[in-house]
Amino acid sequence: MNRNWLFIGVLVVLISCKGSDPAKEKGEIVSTLVASEQSEAEMKAEQARIEKEELDRIEFEKNNVTTMRFDRLDHDFGDVKSDTDNKTYFTVTNTGSKPLIIEDVRASCGCTTPEKP
Repeated sequence: MNRNWLFIGVLVVLISCKGSDPAKEKGEIVSTLVASEQSEAEMKAEQARIEKEELDRIEFEKNNVTTMRFDRLDHDFGDVKSDTDNKTYFTVTNTGSKPLIIEDVRASCGCTTPEKP
């Protein structure tokens, strides 16, 4: 019982000693970091480097990636009878300027088994 009162007393002292910060009450955030001209220059150089890398990556992907088009994106078999062989085919067309290499095909669920031609 005495421990509980001791804990409550310490908690009250901590809360009352904390005081209030007018900046926090107004919702302001006060930073202790100060930006110097050197740190701003470093930040701008880093930003320019990142922007250049991003532009280089976009250019690389634009020149080294192909695109493809499907004749349709889904197929509904409707009611399927047991012990029947149900197949459908999707036509894939290379619409880009680079070769299209299909390395693997997968189904989004376990109820179908796609095969790569």
